[in-house]
Amino acid sequence: MKKVSLVIAAATCMAVLSMTAHAEFLKPEEARHYRHHGMEFIGDNFKRMGHMVKGEQPYEKEAFIKYASLLKTLAPLPFEAFYKGTEGGDAKDEVFTDPEGFNKAKDKMLVAVDKLATEAQSGDMKKIKIAFGGVGQSCKACHDNYRKDD
Repeated sequence: MKKVSLVIAAATCMAVLSMTAHAEFLKPEEARHYRHHGMEFIGDNFKRMGHMVKGEQPYEKEAFIKYASLLKTLAPLPFEAFYKGTEGGDAKDEVFTDPEGFNKAKDKMLVAVDKLATEAQSGDMKKIKIAFGGVGQSCKACHDNYRKDD
């Protein structure tokens, strides 16, 4: 529970800071670090839900709802730091040369995250699994096209 509280506090701080993201980054590497760490928070949170969806951990509706809500808060944050002049890091050049495609991929992911947050409220694991898979697919598609290989 302490971890969840820490992640929620970090997400809240990131949300507040993201409201003026462009003004806050004095150097391109600051933007790259911000988006990298934001994606790590997203991945860690998504992984927690995955343990429940896959049956590796008992499903706890309230915890899952909290994780889905947190994901909805975290998901848009890294995108504040993708703009011309911040090239590099894990981002392929296509992020900046194909902003329309990148924004479509981002929007698809945000819609999938919203759907997961909605389905989490239902407690219907069949619907949750479908929505969870949609988020995973949207993340993978974006990474395949716009993220450098590890």
